[in-house]
Amino acid sequence: MKHTLTDIQRQLAKIGLLAMLLFFVGCESANTTSSDTTPATGGGDDTRRSVTSGGVGLVPRSRPPITDIPVPVGFKMAESISRDYESSGSRYIDHTYEGYADKIDADRFYAEQMPLKGWTIRGRQMVRGQYILRFEKGSEFCEVRIDSDLTLTGTRTTININVQTLGRGDPRK
Repeated sequence: MKHTLTDIQRQLAKIGLLAMLLFFVGCESANTTSSDTTPATGGGDDTRRSVTSGGVGLVPRSRPPITDIPVPVGFKMAESISRDYESSGSRYIDHTYEGYADKIDADRFYAEQMPLKGWTIRGRQMVRGQYILRFEKGSEFCEVRIDSDLTLTGTRTTININVQTLGRGDPRK
C-alpha cells in the first residue's frame, strides 16, 4: 500500500491529538491524588489543595479579593463580568470565579468556610444541578451560586457570589 505525504501527516496529526488528550487527562488526574496536599492549578500565593476523607477538598486563599468572602485556591475572578462597590456603609459585590473542581466540593467549601468569616447559613439547595447557598451577616445578605460544565481539560466550576446590604429591596423577601 502506497502512502502519500498527506496520509502520513494525517496519521501524525491524529497521534499528536491523542497524545495531547492523554496529557490533559493525566494532568487533571495528577491534581486529584490522595496525598495530604497536592499542587493545584491557578498559582497565586496559595498553590495547594487539602484532602478530606471524602476525596480532594478545597482550601481558601490566604488573601481573597474581599476579606470576608473566601475563595478556593485555583479559582480566578472573571473580571470582565465581576463588579463591586461600597457607599455610605453599604456594599454591593457581584463576583464570578472560575476554576477546576467538583461543584460538590465547592458547595462544601462555602458551607464550611463562610461561617468561619462570620456568616450564618440561612438556606442551602440544589436546583437543576446548580447549588445555591444563602448567608446573612449583620445587615448583609450573601448568595453563592455554584455551577459547572465539562470541558476537555476537566470539570470547570463557576462560582457567583452576590452580597447586598439588607434594607429597601430586601433580597430575602
